[in-house]
Amino acid sequence: MADVEKKGDLIEDDRRSTNSKRSHNAVTAAVTSPAEVSAPSTSSYSGINLTWKEIHCTIEAGGALEKKVTVQALKGVSGFAKPGQALAILGASGAGKSTLTDILSHRKTFGNISGDVLLNGRPGDIFYQKRLGYVTYDMSHTPTLTVRETLMLAAEFRMPASSSHADRVAMVDRTIAGLKLDKCADTRVGDELLRGLSSGEKKRLEVGIELVASPKIIFLDEPTSGLDDHGARFTMELILKYARTENLTVIVVIHQPSKYVIELFDQIMILGAGKVCYFGPYAKAEEYYSNHLQRPTPEFTNPIEHYLDVIIENPESAITAYQGSELKKEMDAELEVLSDPKIQPPVQQHSTNLYERGFVDQFKLLIVRVWKRYMRNPSTSFGRVFVSVLLLFIYGAVFWKVESNITGLRNRTSLASVMAFIPAFVAGSAAPQFLEDRDLYIQENKAGFYQLPAYFLSYFVVEVFLITITTAIQTVILFFMANLDTATFAPFFGMIIVQGIVTVAVTQFVSAWSRTLTQAYTSLVSYGLVLFLFSGPQVNLNTLPAWLKWIPKVDYWAFSVQYLLWRTVSTVEIECDTALVTLNMNEIIETVTAAVKKTVYSNLLSIPNATDAQAASAINALAAISSISTFNSSVLPLANLPADALATVQGALAANIQGLITLFPLAGGNASLPLSNPNVLASAVASAGGAALFNNTEALSASNAFPNYTFCAIGDAKTFIYQHYGVSEDGGHDDRYGYMVLWLLFHMVLGYAGLEFAKRFKKR
Repeated sequence: MADVEKKGDLIEDDRRSTNSKRSHNAVTAAVTSPAEVSAPSTSSYSGINLTWKEIHCTIEAGGALEKKVTVQALKGVSGFAKPGQALAILGASGAGKSTLTDILSHRKTFGNISGDVLLNGRPGDIFYQKRLGYVTYDMSHTPTLTVRETLMLAAEFRMPASSSHADRVAMVDRTIAGLKLDKCADTRVGDELLRGLSSGEKKRLEVGIELVASPKIIFLDEPTSGLDDHGARFTMELILKYARTENLTVIVVIHQPSKYVIELFDQIMILGAGKVCYFGPYAKAEEYYSNHLQRPTPEFTNPIEHYLDVIIENPESAITAYQGSELKKEMDAELEVLSDPKIQPPVQQHSTNLYERGFVDQFKLLIVRVWKRYMRNPSTSFGRVFVSVLLLFIYGAVFWKVESNITGLRNRTSLASVMAFIPAFVAGSAAPQFLEDRDLYIQENKAGFYQLPAYFLSYFVVEVFLITITTAIQTVILFFMANLDTATFAPFFGMIIVQGIVTVAVTQFVSAWSRTLTQAYTSLVSYGLVLFLFSGPQVNLNTLPAWLKWIPKVDYWAFSVQYLLWRTVSTVEIECDTALVTLNMNEIIETVTAAVKKTVYSNLLSIPNATDAQAASAINALAAISSISTFNSSVLPLANLPADALATVQGALAANIQGLITLFPLAGGNASLPLSNPNVLASAVASAGGAALFNNTEALSASNAFPNYTFCAIGDAKTFIYQHYGVSEDGGHDDRYGYMVLWLLFHMVLGYAGLEFAKRFKKR
């Protein structure tokens, strides 16, 4: 505690011993302890005066289904911040504090904005944001990196390209020492699940990330939020002391600071109702409130809380008082001087590169960070592999040594579906981390760390590598536990790997376009279920309505499942057991004959010289001939028998018909008679005439006896796949790989576009 008080006294003495025109040399001279500042300032010029005049900002509020409301967030705000000094911007919630800093830092992405923001009296150029650092209250980090690694990565990306590795290391060491991060330099940043830095240490790290880029202006948005009074004071002392040492222009949005914290600032600006209620030195605030507003600070009251309470009670009165005060005239006069380009020196060029590193260097640095991110987070690396492999052993037990009978054939079909689904399960588990790191990308991209192509490819490559390893292990385990044909292993393995890579692109595409993890998982599940439904094994594609038949043709899941199904099932020699079907031919023919008798009966009764018994015998014989012929030519093909079974049965029936015709002495056993038309056949018999035609009726009756026919209802495996699932031989062609690659590229493009679009999710 004594050490902290000593630091506070040094800073307080430093602030009181200088005025608004202090020089960088004066600030440096006030710091005499090498322990507090590890190296002398690298600043070689006077810094940047940031000025702003008549800033107006109008924002439209309201959702898509709500009435739009126009809100005037800022109304003619003017002010300035000088190098080597710290300006605190205060106000109640909604006063416009963060809006003003977003405009000054060129981070405001929506609203109608007008006014001038100048650097030494000159408008900003395309390198404006490279000259400043912005520490937001909700900055993202890579929790598995250490403090030193985080700062080193920022230095690699943001320091001038001409800097050597030694220069970057020296800057990181100096920043660590200046912000008192020595003791936690090798501690991981951490998050809700991973223990890491304290709130104060994390806030100082966030400042350090900006400072390694040697900005000339630094913005801090509520840097003391979440810290207790001691932590807030200690943190702000270190940050402001270091910033003054570097002669930076410091602008801080701060919410209800303690007395000790607010005394660290040189100037304060209090906003109310979008306008300036007070702007000037903090040391003059008490005098101003006492003389102009007649509201001195009561005893034992935090002055800044009192000032804010007075403005909240009557902001219009405070605005009017300030507009007519001598203090405003003084500040306006100084604003004109600081905004005059004829008086102020030109802004020195910090760098001529919007991004200090080229694509190759960006990719190398990012892929190392992403790899560490995965390897140090078991839930997305080893844990994911372990759970996936454990799951595969369960599947392997279910499909253990799958057989070649009809049950085994169905199990093989399910196995093909399962193997196409597992990569999607593995890839989808990376969605939470992808969304977390997407926020980090948006933050770092705005700060000029790197460009989208390098980030997108580095993340994709690492994820593809991990899912390839995981999927390969899974495939080998399940393939050999299921005892599939080893001749099909290569195409089986290759398609599952490709399926895994495509699912990585799908996961990143859906996650990139989702605002939240809930949206991402809901969309992934919905998208996956639709693709899975039309992949083949879930529904017979031959029976789809015409207006849905296009879906399997553009379904990448169908490409992979049908390929796996055809490659692993079509070559199986079926062992027919439960699929055996027996045709009782006598019962079938008897049923058909009964219907035919009714048709031929009346025609045969008119045969000359025939007794009733002879006519009845003829009816039976002719009905048998006609019914067998009809059944063979018209009914049997509709039974959807396997081709070999159909040919065998039809051949047997045709031989039986021929035998009946031979026994029946009609035109010498003419097989060209209209056998399938009982009426015509009966007329032909009647016209032949005579009882002699029926001498062989007993023989005819004896021949009308058929053996039962037993056959395998499945036929071969190819027929089974097509008849039950609508998957033809085309599904097993290697051109499916080409279709899968096209879908991979399609989803990669959508994912890339989604990350670009996601910047809108972080509107300020």
